[in-house]
Amino acid sequence: MADKQDKQDKQDMRDKGDHLSTSGQWLLSAYRWKTEPFMDHYVQGFKEKKLLGLKCAGCGAVYLPPVPICARCHSAMRPEREEDWLPVSQEGTVITFTVSYTDVSPGGLRELSPEERRIFALVQPDSVDTHLLVELKECGEDEVHVGMRVQAAWVEEPQGVLADLSHYIPVKTEGVSPGHGT
Repeated sequence: MADKQDKQDKQDMRDKGDHLSTSGQWLLSAYRWKTEPFMDHYVQGFKEKKLLGLKCAGCGAVYLPPVPICARCHSAMRPEREEDWLPVSQEGTVITFTVSYTDVSPGGLRELSPEERRIFALVQPDSVDTHLLVELKECGEDEVHVGMRVQAAWVEEPQGVLADLSHYIPVKTEGVSPGHGT
């Protein structure tokens, strides 16, 4: 009987437009992340603020970040071969984006003020056949657009870890303000 009442309460909340929440929390900072061996060379490039793509010997597709198997031709990638690693451009183009209007906090969902909102973009790096999901900073939600040119932004003192690639920012061009040029 309690399950039926619980379902009805949740439906009533949905009908009123209220948010549903669950107890407990999931803090990403509580977890440690590791990379697989095929990522080692890629992540080591971060120490020098370099993006390194892994080229498939079977079809020539370039992956950023690297993958163990080529999605195009299904060949095994060869991360142990130095010649298969290519320096790639730190610039790219926004393919799509989303603006985060809410944040998940220990108390549930929290609406973000315009200053707190975060922009996440799917970026097509130049000379690469894959996309990167990145946070986009130094532009407002009214400035970001599909086709926008962006570039990698690094932490000041890289350590050779994934967090060294901090986010992406609009490409600065002379005479054009950030976010208003292609």
